[in-house]
Amino acid sequence: MLCTSCKNKTSNERCLSPALKNLQFCGKHIKAKNPRIWSVVNSAGIHAILIQKIWRGWIVRHILQLAGSGVLKRSICNNEEDVVTFESKVHPFDFFSFQEDGFIYWFDAKTLLQITVNNLKPSNPYTRKELSIETRKRFKEFIVHRRFHHRTLFHEPSYIRDHDKLLAMYWVTICQILEENIFIEVNPSMFLFLNQSQLWTFVGVLRHFLLMWAKEHKTPNSPRNFYYIWIHNCWKYQTYSLEPIKPTLITVGKTLLKILEASKHNYEVCFKIVSALHSL
Repeated sequence: MLCTSCKNKTSNERCLSPALKNLQFCGKHIKAKNPRIWSVVNSAGIHAILIQKIWRGWIVRHILQLAGSGVLKRSICNNEEDVVTFESKVHPFDFFSFQEDGFIYWFDAKTLLQITVNNLKPSNPYTRKELSIETRKRFKEFIVHRRFHHRTLFHEPSYIRDHDKLLAMYWVTICQILEENIFIEVNPSMFLFLNQSQLWTFVGVLRHFLLMWAKEHKTPNSPRNFYYIWIHNCWKYQTYSLEPIKPTLITVGKTLLKILEASKHNYEVCFKIVSALHSL
């Protein structure tokens, strides 16, 4: 056990020397007349540490819950290794599983992400059955947590530097989210074939819709205000930028995906995106 005193009269840091046997102070501070107790001086810090413990514990449990069945008991899973890497063991934070017809299939999260971003209707590589809407939504939330905590998203780090792959990934993911919210008639080509003028009009109409939506909330810190600011900045970028269509599509796709992921119940955002698209 460490000494419970502060280092000295002017410091609020804890003494790192070991305490004497059956005592709470080290050899130096046992001689002090009025030792400054670290836990008393930093009483607010103790409460902050407790709050951090509770918060971190909740985050870990939430991520493990999103990971699915078998994250802490791999024996209940039906496949023994990842379909791409052939690894039989992955870290719990890299694990994702889902249930299909009574069987549990697990994947490395990076493997499943590369499968899902390349297909508008992702399927289980073992059975070729389409993933359920619940599984897709849970996996997207899982990936949002991975991105927030700066965990690797792809097996190939160069993947996110390839503009063609980024372009496809953003718009396929957006259309998947639209489909998960019952807008099944939208596909990536409806966005990717827009010219500069049509894309600028689309973002401008969506910007107007989000502004009207944001005005329904009077509080300045409403998430809707942030959604409007993001799309407004995107519209300004389009207005003054001289870049070709591909970088512009990447910027617009990244902004829309950011809004959709930030909105917990994103049906209304999806409705506004589809409405803006059909207004062209």
